[in-house]
Amino acid sequence: MNKIIALSLSVETKMWIQLKKVYQFERCKIRKILNAHHLTKSHFDVLLKLYMSRLPLKQQELADSLFLAKSNISMVSSELEKRMLVEKKDKTLFLSKEGNTEVESLLVKFQDEFKKQFDVLSPLELEFLDKLLNKLSSSLNIGGNHV
Repeated sequence: MNKIIALSLSVETKMWIQLKKVYQFERCKIRKILNAHHLTKSHFDVLLKLYMSRLPLKQQELADSLFLAKSNISMVSSELEKRMLVEKKDKTLFLSKEGNTEVESLLVKFQDEFKKQFDVLSPLELEFLDKLLNKLSSSLNIGGNHV
C-alpha cells in the first residue's frame, strides 16, 4: 500500500499557487472578451502597446518589447491592418482611429471586470497590494506600474 506523504509547502510556494490561480481565472475572462471582439492575445498586445506608447512603432520594436518573433508581429499587424485597426507605413505601425476606439472599448470592459474581482479588497488593501506587487516586480526586473 502506497503512503501519501504530505509535503509542507513554503509560504512563497503557496503565494505563487494563489497568484497563478488568480491569473488563470482572469486570463480566461479576458480571453472571452477578446474572442467576442475576434481578437487574439497577440492582437490585443500589439494594439495596447501602440495605444500606450501614443507613438508609431517599428515592427522590430514591437517584437522586442512584446517578446514575440518579428514574423508573428508581421502576421498580426497584417491582420489588424485588414481590420483597419492599425495603419502601416514603412514597417512602422500606428493605431487608426478605429483601433484607438477598439482599445478604449476593451479597456473599459477589462476595468469593469477587474473592478468586480478587486471589490473584495478595501482601498487600503488595494494600495498595499499595489506596493507589494511593485516591489516584487522591481526585484524581478520586470517593472512595476508600466504596461
